[in-house]
Amino acid sequence: MDSAAYLSHVSVEMMLKALALHVCGKYVGGHQLQDQIDLLQESEFDFSVSEDLNVDVAYTNDAWDVRYPHPGNPKVVGHFHRDALIRIWNHCGEIVPQELRTANNSSSPNAKGGRILWVRNDSSNAHKATTKETSA
Repeated sequence: MDSAAYLSHVSVEMMLKALALHVCGKYVGGHQLQDQIDLLQESEFDFSVSEDLNVDVAYTNDAWDVRYPHPGNPKVVGHFHRDALIRIWNHCGEIVPQELRTANNSSSPNAKGGRILWVRNDSSNAHKATTKETSA
């Protein structure tokens, strides 16, 4: 559950950073979702957030430390974090501009920065890492 919570937070964080980069030409370093939201709200982009969503963001940010084990004071995550992340994700998904959706959907999930990160090795039926350059 901790890994799922962490990866879910990262996915929302990356969506907000992509949106901030697209709209503002930059994003805020770090992992706090509120920082990206603040940047978006300072721009001319209409990124309105309800009070309920603000609560979800604050609640989700508080659980960010789940990525590091704290045996003496462990973070507890559960369905309430999942529900908050889903609400944030859905809100972001509703306002992403069409040109950003198109750009995202037209790129391969296996390519990053002109490099193919994973290729299938048909002889062993396994995947291997590579830094093969692409023409894109």
